[in-house]
Amino acid sequence: MQGVADLFDVSDARKRALLQALGLLHSSGKLDNAALSSLDGLLQSARVHCLSKIELYFLHDAAQLKQPLNLRNEAAAVSLLLAALAEPAGQAHAGSAQQATSLLQQLSGYSETLWPELASGDLALSGGATSSDASGSAAGSPPLGVPAPPGSAAADFEEWAREQGVQAGITIASFGALRGCATTRDIRPGEKALSIPQSVLIYEDTVRQTDLGRMLMAIPNLTIDNLLIIFTMIDRHDEESQWARYWRSLPEKYYTGLSFPDELVRELAGTAAHLELTRAQAHLRQQYAASRPLFDMLLQAYPQFLKPDWFDYESYLWAAELWYSYAFEIEFPEAAGGEGDAAAQAAAEHEGASGHSGKAAMPKSRSAAGGGSKAGKARRRQGSSGSPVDTATQNGSSGGSSKPVMVPFACHINHSPWPHCVRYGRVNPATRTLDYPAFRPCPKGQQVFISYGPVPNLKLLCYYGFVVAGNPHDLVPLQLEIPDGPHRAQQEAALAALGISLEHSLQDGPLSMQLLACLRVIAATVPELQLIKKKKARPLAGPINAENEVQAVGTLRAALEGILLPLEELPLLAQQAEPAAAPATVADGSAEQQLRGLHIDQQQEQEQQQPQHLPAGLQPGPASSTTTAAEEPVHPGSCNENGFDADWRMSRHFCRVYLEGQRAILRRSLQECDALVAAAPDSSAP
Repeated sequence: MQGVADLFDVSDARKRALLQALGLLHSSGKLDNAALSSLDGLLQSARVHCLSKIELYFLHDAAQLKQPLNLRNEAAAVSLLLAALAEPAGQAHAGSAQQATSLLQQLSGYSETLWPELASGDLALSGGATSSDASGSAAGSPPLGVPAPPGSAAADFEEWAREQGVQAGITIASFGALRGCATTRDIRPGEKALSIPQSVLIYEDTVRQTDLGRMLMAIPNLTIDNLLIIFTMIDRHDEESQWARYWRSLPEKYYTGLSFPDELVRELAGTAAHLELTRAQAHLRQQYAASRPLFDMLLQAYPQFLKPDWFDYESYLWAAELWYSYAFEIEFPEAAGGEGDAAAQAAAEHEGASGHSGKAAMPKSRSAAGGGSKAGKARRRQGSSGSPVDTATQNGSSGGSSKPVMVPFACHINHSPWPHCVRYGRVNPATRTLDYPAFRPCPKGQQVFISYGPVPNLKLLCYYGFVVAGNPHDLVPLQLEIPDGPHRAQQEAALAALGISLEHSLQDGPLSMQLLACLRVIAATVPELQLIKKKKARPLAGPINAENEVQAVGTLRAALEGILLPLEELPLLAQQAEPAAAPATVADGSAEQQLRGLHIDQQQEQEQQQPQHLPAGLQPGPASSTTTAAEEPVHPGSCNENGFDADWRMSRHFCRVYLEGQRAILRRSLQECDALVAAAPDSSAP
């Protein structure tokens, strides 16, 4: 099926090697059409195509791709194929329409039962149900959402969205104490949960079409980031604005890491999050100070239209957090090559998710390398990816021109690493809509989730204000260092020849082969480096010898212990609060262990003043009701409409969960080190 084969990029050397190892790529460099005629062959090809950089980094063997590698990759692969097989391009050859239809039916059936743990994940993320409740949930199923009451800002926003041509199979709803979006009908794999006209999106082009946008564009040297933030600061107060009813549906305050109080940031001292938050907050204040003369000029020029409090730091912070939390990097057909550009469309499968607009506003931060011992030194790579926009690259963005976009309605959908929709990174060139197709079913009334991509808890905490307990994408960044010595140049040359850098990551799983190879090279003697140069030793494939392996792994182990010890002494971990009792049980025990969900128990919080707990993985919605949909925000001391409290107890809880995740990864990595040392004598060459 040549039309489908055209979707898969075979230009990347590593992915090409994987396809060849799986028997899917001919020596001529073309995919095997016979293999693509089966669902299994299509899925394997799509899994390779959708591999993110971090998945490639941790991949040990091509055989892993004969079955689902992880949910993110499988979701991206299934979503790509669902869209491709439904299009004429998937039926390019005469007589292939019937075959494509058959494959589409098989794929839809596969999606219906994809990863049974997802059902339990939905249950935990949405709060669960132990018996039939007021919302109509049955025992053992996720609760049904309670739609926003008539006359509320959310209901008014939805009416506006329909007037603008938004087609939605979802509605803003309350799920206990949080807000998200519930489906209004059963949504099947491949069906759109949401379709938004390009004209509704808020981005550079639509802003320029407004009177305010044209005025701001006349200001010399105004960056796009500042244009969007300043436009938001002013336009949210304009009752005549096209987006006035959207602005009113948003929370009055955000609780991302950018607004964490100093005392909370200090509680993370010595961690990557502390460095990231310190730098990000300082950078934002510098940006505001640099913009202050512009604000004063606008106030002097338009005193009858503008008010001083629209330009204070809190207003600037609100707009900045809005764009960092709710905006997406979206690719437009004009920039991607227009209609018919199959390669660009295929590359745009990146998991929705870019998630941010902060490419210029948030700096990358990385600690400098220091000295080391004979075998080198490993250390945590502080704040390795401070810019939220890095997620787009990790998700496989095509690299074409994309723009930061505010997407009304989509911003009300909660995030989860176990989502329903992942492929929404590009405006449809035929319909000029931004579509959110589901890759798995979502029954009527249940909460629908999207994914921001494989985002580690460091980014979630800093730029969204929440984290995911048991986040499958969580990482501990690590920086390796080559010690000064007589054969440093040979070590550097060996690493360059192997294509290995000194920047690495740890996961809650096996160590990366690239990390181990780097350690083996750093620990290598001159004779061992000669063996590597002659390709008689292959550090990417396995140990060089027992002595080298023990020294390489021992170096890593000592470094990990040096990171773990001060982490465990932080008060946030040393004085852990007992988790609140969950209001519901999770049907599947394995999913419960994976999610490790913590749920809000408001009565207990008010009585004991314990930290409140959100369901694991749940992005706080833009508004929430505490008991029933008709009630307004809760009493002082409990959750506000954004799922947080003014005393930052919820944020402190998320900081603790972040630290627990880092600790779990470090402990798992130490276990991996012990296993490698134990196996070294048997697996080493003589």
